[in-house]
Amino acid sequence: NYQVIFGNPLEISEYFYHYRAIWKDMVHRIESNRFKNIEEKITLLEQREK
Repeated sequence: NYQVIFGNPLEISEYFYHYRAIWKDMVHRIESNRFKNIEEKITLLEQREK
């Protein structure tokens, strides 16, 4: 949700459509790369240090 302060609302919406589409495509990648808990993160960090 946004409020247009300057410019044509339709043109601005069309301009940002591309970026919204990219973000929508990235959401599942970001979610799948999250750690399930802190133990998982610590374990992976320890493995990386070896």
